[in-house]
Amino acid sequence: MFRSSLRPRSHAVAALACIVLPLSAAAAEEAAFYKAYYLEHAERDYAAAALLYESVTQDRTAERELADRAAIRLAACREELTSADFARLMPAQTLVYVEVNRPGEQLNRLIGQLGLLADEQGLTTRKGQRIAISPHLLRELLGLRGVAVAITGFNPLKQEPIGVAVFHPGDVEVIRALIESALPFSAEAVSDIEGFPTYQVEGKAFVTLTSRLVVVGNQPALIQEVVKRASGTSQSPSFADQPNVQPAIARRGDDSLLFFCVNAQQVMPLVNGLLAAGAHDNPELAVARAVLDLNSLESLAGSVGISDDGLGVDVTLRLAEGHKNLVFNLFRMPPLSSETLKCIPNGSAAFVAVSLNPATYSLGGGGSGGSEAAQVVTAMDIGREIFGNIVSVSAFVLPPEGQAGVSGLPIPDAAAVITVNDPAKSEALWAQFLGLASVASGKPALEGQAVTIAGVKARSFAMPDGPTIYLAMVEHDVILSPSQRAVERAIQTRRAGSSILSDAKFQPVRDRITDATTKVVFLHPQRCARIGEQFMSAKDLEEARPWIDAMDDTVVSLVLDHSDTEFHLSALLGNIPDVGDLVSAKIMEERQRAMARQTRRRADAQQRAVMEAAARAGDWERAAQIAEQLHADAPESAEALRDRFERAAVSGNDPAAAASIGEKLCEAMKNDPLAPNNFAWALLTEDKYGGRFGELALKASRRSNEITGHRNWAFVDTLALAEFVTGDVQRAVQLERKAIELAEGRGEPDLSNSLARFEAALGKQAAGGTDDTEHGS
Repeated sequence: MFRSSLRPRSHAVAALACIVLPLSAAAAEEAAFYKAYYLEHAERDYAAAALLYESVTQDRTAERELADRAAIRLAACREELTSADFARLMPAQTLVYVEVNRPGEQLNRLIGQLGLLADEQGLTTRKGQRIAISPHLLRELLGLRGVAVAITGFNPLKQEPIGVAVFHPGDVEVIRALIESALPFSAEAVSDIEGFPTYQVEGKAFVTLTSRLVVVGNQPALIQEVVKRASGTSQSPSFADQPNVQPAIARRGDDSLLFFCVNAQQVMPLVNGLLAAGAHDNPELAVARAVLDLNSLESLAGSVGISDDGLGVDVTLRLAEGHKNLVFNLFRMPPLSSETLKCIPNGSAAFVAVSLNPATYSLGGGGSGGSEAAQVVTAMDIGREIFGNIVSVSAFVLPPEGQAGVSGLPIPDAAAVITVNDPAKSEALWAQFLGLASVASGKPALEGQAVTIAGVKARSFAMPDGPTIYLAMVEHDVILSPSQRAVERAIQTRRAGSSILSDAKFQPVRDRITDATTKVVFLHPQRCARIGEQFMSAKDLEEARPWIDAMDDTVVSLVLDHSDTEFHLSALLGNIPDVGDLVSAKIMEERQRAMARQTRRRADAQQRAVMEAAARAGDWERAAQIAEQLHADAPESAEALRDRFERAAVSGNDPAAAASIGEKLCEAMKNDPLAPNNFAWALLTEDKYGGRFGELALKASRRSNEITGHRNWAFVDTLALAEFVTGDVQRAVQLERKAIELAEGRGEPDLSNSLARFEAALGKQAAGGTDDTEHGS
């Protein structure tokens, strides 16, 4: 009886289990699906999401609809994983490969480093309203994963390349939706490729839409190869698996916005064949084939990208071991020694260093300049100096500390340091060159003038129409400079001073120097700007100062590496300045100016209405007062001032009023080098002005030449005439000679005639006569 009472109860439990257990299993699979969905879209953990999706598809208890959805998402995750590197999707026979990678993220990083990206502060700061770009806008508009193109050949009959392209829309699903919607209307449906819909556009290109990718090509076989790799069903080698391009792809990194790679092993045999075909009739092509050894080229690759360090550019050329490329070897130099950088002072604004020959001396074996031993210099020493004696050449420029040169132009504190194997021979050779140039300037001593700089015996040589050049020797270093301060800093740095190797500002780019580096160029924009400040007006300097201060940590570098088989160029704009607040302030300032102009226009309109009412009422005196006030308050353009000048100088015959207006006109034209020159030339040569405005012409012409640095021959010619007309005949002769030198044959015979006229007047002055300084030329 006990057993019979238990049997119905067991049947009830079993029935309940049959109902509850499937419900629990279904809930578990649904939970797994949504967890995978979260991992896929929120965390972008495609590998973990794929495992969960796969578990749902393999569970026989899962609902059919849920399993189908999981299968679709599984295929998408697998494509995300396989397309993480586009190069692994491309055919092995690719000749040229180009990819654009995550442009939205790259732009987002650049704008963030510039301080123009909105953050948790929003659009307001302690300094006021802030102008910034929302990262959500960039993510929605430029959230593309990327695009890659592979050229695999060339069709000579159709004169078009053969290849395939892969486009990944990333987070911008609307682009894929537009493509999916447009293809059925604008293209013809053809046979599916690997089960994915495919279309042919205008009878040429084929387009296949996979789970995540848009694949385009002019041969279905190429598209099929890409699709199979994307789905993980192909084990054939890809472009990224080719040994000769693997180093280039590995160097690409994750921060490359644009990357290209030429598979030279595939391309060069084609090029070599074309050259061989033409070499029979063209000996130059035969020589080129022998010199370049084209079949030894492996790859040419380059990239541009934004990293945490800044904006970088890299280009690499690789050749095979044992190559015979004479051009590659001809330009190869020995590695740059750290000893070369030890003579560049800490705090330099910019410097360049180049290695030329191996060092054959031991450090510390040289003297300190001023050698008494006579050295004979021959013609062959010039060649030996370049091709055997010079170890390296470096040059640097320091931020200024004030030093005036010829014609009041500042002399840069710059120096060249030449490290040599035979210092005595180099000193004699350079002293010979400088001495000959000095003698040409009228100095009697070929050996220059003895001076002492930082305790080192040196020599100075006066150059014709130029600065004095100092020559000093410290151990194996020849120091040449127009600045005594630069020579002193170089000597102190070489002996025991703080060199560029300890300059904290250059640390981010200095670490890019490798054992294969042969040439470097580094500059610090803020320090370089301090050099440019000497040529800026007070107003321009005031406007530029905040921008210059923002570049305190910004550096620029160019590094060239050259090894047995690789040439690598690397450029970097490091520590991009944060200009967010400056841009915001500038925009707000312009906005306030616009509002002020608008307010001014309203006030002027009201005043004009009052003036017109007064005129209608016959109150001409009141109307005239308002008109005069409107004219006095309105800022005048250069064109308006020029018209007023013409009326006063010509029509009104009022030189005093014209001169006053001319001063305002010069101020209005101060940032335009051409307008002041044309104004000055007109004042000096046109009869209607009667030669009455020589001083005004001189002021305008000087401003033109200040802006251009006395490098425009036409502007210098105008200034020469202005100096002549205002009485400085000797200065006019000097400037006219400079204009003829700069013109290099242009402007003749007018320039020579002007010089002859000025020299004749200078001769009369010397003879006690009167000079001819009438206006005109």
